[in-house]
Parts: sequence; C-alpha cells; structure tokens
Amino acid sequence: AAVKDSKGKREVLDKVVLLATNSQSLTNTITPDVEAGTPVYEGSLRYKTVEALFDVYLDNCVDDMQETTTAMFGSLMSGQEAPQMSMEQMEARAADAEKAQNTLAAVFKISEGKAQKLLEKKMKAATDQVQKDLMSGLMSGNS
Repeated sequence: AAVKDSKGKREVLDKVVLLATNSQSLTNTITPDVEAGTPVYEGSLRYKTVEALFDVYLDNCVDDMQETTTAMFGSLMSGQEAPQMSMEQMEARAADAEKAQNTLAAVFKISEGKAQKLLEKKMKAATDQVQKDLMSGLMSGNS
C-alpha cells in the first residue's frame, strides 16, 4: 500500500537511507577490497515521482533543522544557563542530515547539483517564512 502522509513517507525514506548505509557498511566489512557504490533505485516510478519523494524528505529535514535552531535560540533568549543542545551537537546533527540527504539522492540517482538546488530552494523558503513571521510579530508587538 502506498504511504500518503508526509510523516509516513519520511519514515519509509529514513529506512531507505538506513538500508543503503548499512549495505555499504556490510559490503566494506565483508569484502574490504571491493569498492561498492550506493545501492540505486531501479523501480518503475518516474524520475519526477522519485524527485517528489526526495522533496518530501528535504521538507522534513528543513523542518527538523528549524525546530532545532528555534529550540536553541529559544533557550538562549529565555535566559537558560545551558541550551538543550550544544553547538557541537547541532553541527553533528546537521552533518548527519547532510549525509542522509546525499545518500538518498544517490539512491534515487539525483545529481549532487540538483539535490543542492532543491535543498537551497527549501532553505530559502523556510528562511523567508521565518523572516515573515518575525516581521509580523514585531508589527503586532508580540516580540
């Protein structure tokens, strides 16, 4: 059965990333002299459909990044002694997310350039929305 909601799709896509990563790790462990690439999708879905799935994955990655950043800034602004997540933890989380995005792009045969453009588009939209929200908050005096 096809997964309809974005959360369900994200969970499935996370499993695809995990499968690809684990298969590479297993290959490297069993046959260290063999250079194996990332497994790739060879199914019947059209490229645009696969790209749309990747787009859903990016949406969720950007949302996760925003939540993390918002939580960190929120704790700093509220005067908490130590933020819930250190800068090192945030950087590690961002690096893991980037690695997962690159792995999924490779599985779906989406070029690095195309994947980067899609991510930049998502990040710009998210940044624009945050700026819009901040401005409306300032204008209404809710800051």
